[in-house]
Amino acid sequence: MNRTTLLLILILLLMLPFWLFSYTHHTTFGIDQETVQGDRVQFHYYRLWWPGNGTVFLGHGISQQTYQTERQYKNFDLAATLFQTPYNVPIPRSIWNHLGLWWVNKPAPINQWWIGLPSFSPVLIVLLFIYYLRCT
Repeated sequence: MNRTTLLLILILLLMLPFWLFSYTHHTTFGIDQETVQGDRVQFHYYRLWWPGNGTVFLGHGISQQTYQTERQYKNFDLAATLFQTPYNVPIPRSIWNHLGLWWVNKPAPINQWWIGLPSFSPVLIVLLFIYYLRCT
């Protein structure tokens, strides 16, 4: 067994809890970036998000707020929430959403886009890579 296969097995083992709990719990990983622009602050965020409905989302958003002098802003901040009670779960609006396939592109009030797949998809992709490497 080569190092690549071992790395993929480790990734698979790390991803399994997120898949299994994706139907009942909210988990997110990402990066926040806050940029002060005069009297405004622009917030950028990048996320990998399991909202608790059996879907995994990859997305980005931008919003602006008024600068608050009592708050400290960070140019780079790692963000994570692990296995929490779901909130703000997207509501399926089509048969595709019920199947776990999402494309969200909202220009306002927060400019954001998301692509969503069934939460087992990343696990399946890693399993297919492992199978491919074992067969070659």
